[in-house]
Amino acid sequence: MERRKRVRSTSVINHDDTKRQKRKIKTSTNRSLKQNFTRFEDLSNEIIYEIFEFLDAFHSYQAFNNLNIRFRNFVTYSNPPLKINISSITRTNFRDYYTNFIIPSQDRITSLYITNRFSYDLDISLHRILTKFIRLETLILENIDANYIDNILNDIISLSNLSSLVIITSDDVKDINHHLLQIFRLPSLEYCRLSLRNSSYYSSKQLPLATNQNSPIQQLVIKHKIFISEIHTLLSYVPQLRYLSLDNLHKSNSDKWEGAISSPHNLTHLYVKLNNICFDDFEIFIKTFFNSIVVLHFSATNTDEYFNAKRWEQLILFSMPCLRIFNIYISARNNQSEFDEFKSLFWLQREWFFDSSSSGCYYGTTFYSTSPYSTNKQTDFDVKMKKNENAVRHVRILNKETTDNCIYYFPNAKELSVDNFYGHNLNGMIDNLDHIISLKNLTKLNILLYPYSFGRLIQLLLTTVNLVTLQLPRIFIHSNYYQAIQLSETFRLVSNRNIIRNLILESANDMDEVELLLNLCPRIQCFEINKCYRHAASIVRLLTWKSHTNNPYLISISIIVDNDINYLERLKKLSHQGNLFNQFAVKVQSNRVDLWR
Repeated sequence: MERRKRVRSTSVINHDDTKRQKRKIKTSTNRSLKQNFTRFEDLSNEIIYEIFEFLDAFHSYQAFNNLNIRFRNFVTYSNPPLKINISSITRTNFRDYYTNFIIPSQDRITSLYITNRFSYDLDISLHRILTKFIRLETLILENIDANYIDNILNDIISLSNLSSLVIITSDDVKDINHHLLQIFRLPSLEYCRLSLRNSSYYSSKQLPLATNQNSPIQQLVIKHKIFISEIHTLLSYVPQLRYLSLDNLHKSNSDKWEGAISSPHNLTHLYVKLNNICFDDFEIFIKTFFNSIVVLHFSATNTDEYFNAKRWEQLILFSMPCLRIFNIYISARNNQSEFDEFKSLFWLQREWFFDSSSSGCYYGTTFYSTSPYSTNKQTDFDVKMKKNENAVRHVRILNKETTDNCIYYFPNAKELSVDNFYGHNLNGMIDNLDHIISLKNLTKLNILLYPYSFGRLIQLLLTTVNLVTLQLPRIFIHSNYYQAIQLSETFRLVSNRNIIRNLILESANDMDEVELLLNLCPRIQCFEINKCYRHAASIVRLLTWKSHTNNPYLISISIIVDNDINYLERLKKLSHQGNLFNQFAVKVQSNRVDLWR
């Protein structure tokens, strides 16, 4: 027994010694690794692959392709899937990127995002070789000319992995329903978002009821105009639909359908924005197709018909018995007594709460939902709210009271929108923003407020250090203060530090406004002006000239020109001749001017 014990004791001692030796070796190895890995090139292949996953494919190609043979092989011949984004890239770089990277890597591409209007017209455009991207899962086509869509939809039917499709056209589509039929034939499509312009909508052939053709689409978002009479045929093609968003629902004079169909059994989420549809028709719409929905987001403008709380109660009780989340957004006349009807026991029991904001004009009152949860249930409220707060990516602020009274914090929000409500200013809102969201996490800021203080905006930009996209209505500064603002220390700090690459200006009236923004955002790549009333020629000259001096990263410019037909004609002539404007290619479509360097 003693001998056995002695052996056991020795074994333990030996085991401990072995562990100590392993620790020493591991520590020595770690120390050696730390000492050796002083250069990026010394990292292992696995770590470099992980780093590449965080980078845009073009940026990886641009940074590492010419470094050495090892990194060139990493970029061009490695196996990880690729996400290709053709947006902020020059004409010269695009040709090189296409030839030396995309073509050799076409069997690795799983995601393709094209937003550059010029890239569709090139002889080497990616949309011409879609059938070669056999692993493609996501395809996003923005600003695409309608005449390309037919061939594209015919080509991608062979892509068995394609599960997500987004199409946004830049001009009118002749036959929307024809393209819908093409989309419904895609074998693996689960998500689809469409914005197909058509000013002469009635030229489209009527969509027939589906017989033996079913689409696997589960989420469908339609941004363009659609009529109530078309919904029943649309739903017949998508029996697996769970989520439906109709952003521009209309009623025509002939909104009648023959033979009702059963709505998809899995359809639980409905987002709908009405355009001149009365409550009677909306009730029929819900009762016919959407009696099993769990989530309803409802929006209507310039109408007070939907301020009938009792009627909503009846519709929900008898036609939407499964409804759990109800968000409403209505602009209407100011009538406080109608608002009070939404505070009855029916609404309180469901934890649906509402608020209003008034601007003083005829349809200047907005009625909207607040939190769908109540704070009085302490049992599971904290868990519920924490999950919802963490899931929020876009925060929308209606007025100063929203920030004053908000008790929630959204740590993962990436986008902030401040809406256009007359009588409220940006100043008071900024003071309370930091207790609602993490300003440093924001990548997109939409200021839709009119008017606002440009000085306070500069203060806000000082804290939103990771902002990539900025949208503004216009610049509100007296001409005497342009120079003084740019000489301020805050302006210089923001100009030196911000990484804003995309700038959207709703309207511009003179060169000073545009030049101020160019000086504020020197790393801008894409500049979009949605309405240019005056001095269009001067503004275009300024933008193309500044791109060679103070704004060397400016790649694409888009301007909608009003009241300057002669200038548009001159640019059209340049475009047709294939000539450059200050080294920018020019494309003119209707009153929209696009330039690409």
